[in-house]
Amino acid sequence: MASLNRKQNYQPDEYDEAVSLGSLIEEAEEVENLDYESLEDEKPKRKPKPEYEPKRSFMTRTRLKVAAAVIALLIGVLAVGWYSSPRSVYTVEYAANGLPRSFVLLDAGWLMLHKAVGEIPAGSYVKAMSVGSQPDYFTVADTAGNLAQVSIYDLSRGENPPDADVMPKQGPFSDAIGDFQTELVTTEWVQSMPPGTLVRVYNAVAENGVWLYLVTGEGNTVYTVPWMHLAPVEGSAS
Repeated sequence: MASLNRKQNYQPDEYDEAVSLGSLIEEAEEVENLDYESLEDEKPKRKPKPEYEPKRSFMTRTRLKVAAAVIALLIGVLAVGWYSSPRSVYTVEYAANGLPRSFVLLDAGWLMLHKAVGEIPAGSYVKAMSVGSQPDYFTVADTAGNLAQVSIYDLSRGENPPDADVMPKQGPFSDAIGDFQTELVTTEWVQSMPPGTLVRVYNAVAENGVWLYLVTGEGNTVYTVPWMHLAPVEGSAS
C-alpha cells in the first residue's frame, strides 16, 4: 500500500524523459550496423623516405675521387724520393794483395803467412779469428792453435791450403770445451771468482792474440777468462 502511494505521488523532474519502444529498437539497429573496422586504432605511419638528391650524391663521389687521386699522388712522390735518396751501402775495401780490409777476411778461409810471428813460422797457413785493435791487423791462428797478430799485407792466398772444414785448435784447453766432466781451476781473481774456483768451459774466442775461455762456476754465471788464468785440475783430462 505504501508502494502504491509512492507511485501515485511520483512527480517527474526535468531530467526524466519518456523513451518509446520504437526509439530503443532503432538505436539497437544502429549499433548493429556500425563499421567496427573504422573504429580500430590507426597504426603509426612510417617516416617517409627522403627524396633522392642526385646532385648531392654526385658531389660526394666527386670528392672521394679527388681525395683518392691526391693520396695516390703523395704515395708516388714518396716512393720516388725513397728510391732516389742515397742509401748507406757497406763497401768492402781490398788491399793490394786482393784481401778484404775488414771483418770479411774472417770468412776468407786459410791464408799463407809470409813471415814468422810469435810461435807461428813463416810459410804457415793461418786463419783469421778476429779483427785486431789496429787498422789492417787481425788475430790469426794456425792449425795447432797458436795465435799471432799480423798485418793483412803479411798474408796471401796460397796453394794447397788445409780443407775448409779444418778448424784451428782452440788453445791449450781446447779438449775441455763442452766436456762438462772436465773441470779447470782459476789461478787469479776473475771478477767475483777467487783463485781456486772450479769452472767448466763451454766455448772459446781469440781476441788480440789471446785465447779467452767462456766458463761457468757454481752459480752458472758466465765469465770470460784468459787462458793463462786457468789451470787443469789434478786427475782431470785437459
